[in-house]
Amino acid sequence: MNKNNTISKIMKKHHYKLERLLNRIKKSSKEYEVIPKVFNKLKWELRKHFVTEEKAIFTFIYKEDQEIHEMKDELLKEHRIILKELDKIEAGFNNNEKPNLDEFQNLLIKHRDFEDETFYPKLDEELDEVKKKEIIDRINTPV
Repeated sequence: MNKNNTISKIMKKHHYKLERLLNRIKKSSKEYEVIPKVFNKLKWELRKHFVTEEKAIFTFIYKEDQEIHEMKDELLKEHRIILKELDKIEAGFNNNEKPNLDEFQNLLIKHRDFEDETFYPKLDEELDEVKKKEIIDRINTPV
């Protein structure tokens, strides 16, 4: 498989896009009218990212590989926690409150780092070429 076309590289691009959006929100704090628009884009991209992970990647993880299966279960829990936090932030925006995005950013960074440094490299290393190609094809298929 082409080193430039690994699960890790593709998903890191997704993470970079999410990070850019969150940073835009944090930097535009003085332009309050910009924040909801960028926040909605972040919300859309984050949900799309999770659906991609859950439908394109996690469906290929079977219980035979206990370690990867346990990582997947932990990531699914983190997805639910992140989405709940996202909903709290949105509720704050809807009440004209300015939420503190630092905790949310830390949560995303911790999640991203685990995926980028541990989970995706393990998939790239342990899955056979056929499964990796199928996952990559699914990731690259528009939702």
